[in-house]
Amino acid sequence: MKNLNQQNESLSGEKVNLATTVECVDDSTLNTEQRELLQDLLDRYHTEVARENPQLDNLPMPFGCKPVPGFREEFICVRGGGKVWGFVGHNIEGNVLNETRLFVDPAHRRKGLATLLLNELVAVAQKRALRMIYFYNLTNGGLASVKHFEERIGNAGRIGLRFFYHKRVVAIVLEDEIGCSAFEERRTLLPCFHGYDDDVFVVDASGNHIFTNYGRLLDMNSGYWCCPFGYRHPDLDRIMTAGYFSHLFGYLHPPALSLARKLCKLSGMARVGFNTSGSSVIDEAIRLAWQYAAIRHGRDRKIIVSLKGGFYGSSATALRFAGLDIRCSDGRRYDYAHYLPDDDIGRKIDPFSVSLNPLEELIKEECLEGKIAAFVFEPILGVRGARVLEKEKLQAMMQTCERDDIVTIADEISTGLGRTGELFAHKHYEVVPDIICLGKPITNGMFPLAAVLFNDKVNSIFDEHRDSTPSDFLYGSTLGGHPTACMIALKVLDLLQSETTLRSIGELSSILVNKLVEFQKAYRVIRRIHGMGLMLGIELPNSVIAREVQLKLRKSWISCIPEGRIIMLMPPFTLTEEQASYFLNALNRVLSEVSARGVE
Repeated sequence: MKNLNQQNESLSGEKVNLATTVECVDDSTLNTEQRELLQDLLDRYHTEVARENPQLDNLPMPFGCKPVPGFREEFICVRGGGKVWGFVGHNIEGNVLNETRLFVDPAHRRKGLATLLLNELVAVAQKRALRMIYFYNLTNGGLASVKHFEERIGNAGRIGLRFFYHKRVVAIVLEDEIGCSAFEERRTLLPCFHGYDDDVFVVDASGNHIFTNYGRLLDMNSGYWCCPFGYRHPDLDRIMTAGYFSHLFGYLHPPALSLARKLCKLSGMARVGFNTSGSSVIDEAIRLAWQYAAIRHGRDRKIIVSLKGGFYGSSATALRFAGLDIRCSDGRRYDYAHYLPDDDIGRKIDPFSVSLNPLEELIKEECLEGKIAAFVFEPILGVRGARVLEKEKLQAMMQTCERDDIVTIADEISTGLGRTGELFAHKHYEVVPDIICLGKPITNGMFPLAAVLFNDKVNSIFDEHRDSTPSDFLYGSTLGGHPTACMIALKVLDLLQSETTLRSIGELSSILVNKLVEFQKAYRVIRRIHGMGLMLGIELPNSVIAREVQLKLRKSWISCIPEGRIIMLMPPFTLTEEQASYFLNALNRVLSEVSARGVE
């Protein structure tokens, strides 16, 4: 039990004159009459929020006012004279106090009760070693109370809390050794290419949501395409926390052997090599193709043909043959190829040109017979906005490769492992590559792992002419094939092969695609809908509008990423129908707002 005067004195040295002793108690200690008073306060809270935020009235919690089944909430109540005067309610998700609601009876406001409740809530969060407290849908009075609380803490010289305000959402970050105390020093960190949201940081993630200083965001990116089963998946978490043992570079261990065997069985490939990133296995695949070409045909075969608009990683090898030519949200164009050596090894072909066989056309135009080592393709061009290749064209180009003994490399780092509805996206095209590169989702984003799989044709260079031809291949990285990573990947493959997962991908894809097609008919701002499965793209007139749509969706607590003028949708396979509906309703509102300006 705490006296209100003592509590406020500890915060700022000021005393509040109040005759009645006030205590903060858990709702489990309330009697029947007090519980009825608490319910009355909850109803009044909803009425006040709905009056000040009418658009939230019919939206379900967590972001609206309408309770949903399964929402479990704990309450800290202010009790005085046997009556309940106010409450702060919350649930716990991951390392966050989430969906926190604050309300004090208007008759007892200006008595410091909100400050008392907030201080008690912070104490609960600190005791449980949580990282963040969220308040959504604050009333005007509630918002003023939080700001007053921040001011009182500052006056008292109390540190360890950071407050972020976004309209009626407040995020309070509890600073610790992994908190946000160094947020202003973010320029000491080298960013990946260019930041999508350099004013946003993430402190935790759970289910299909990420917890940020902007609020809890529904993640329609699957952790930038890496987390098809969301965050804190219980089966995967158990493996991650149990682990196996520290990695011993160069030694065999059962998890790696089991994963290699399973990948070979599922893909029809002969051999697997492990590394730690998509860029690294693309590099290994290209070097495998060069080595195969050198052994089979001599060292004149150096050219690597890739698809225009494809992205094959940030390693020097990938940038040499494919470059990285991108347009940013401000309209500027960056081409990173000029930073690299001048070796003329790369050629790009446009799979969406009028040519029936762009590869054959390139060979004839540039006299490249006997000079191409490999053809690299993404079954669906991710960075180009989920653009789907034409089946007949890809089959024709693969036939050219088979005729000329060109090694074919399927970059399935983003498209593989169920994203398109098939375990491997190239199966949609009825083609069989020589090499498959896997990455992003293979460990659900929980541990660095990537794999290069190759067939008997490529594997033959390690078995033939060993005495007369140098066929040793320098391969690997220190942590490639880590035991824990391989164990997680084995479980991911089990989850991917379950009927529940495959059915979910198909059902979610139908829901999203059908609704997006409706939006395309209703809003001329949508140019096209691209993709398949749960790899979709909404093409808009330009990158500026795409960025606007992204930012408006974030205000509705949704995270998505634009690739140029295309909004990419790569939701987790665990997205619920309710969450899909929430996203589609928010997208509908945003498209309506943009279209109302006459944007076409």
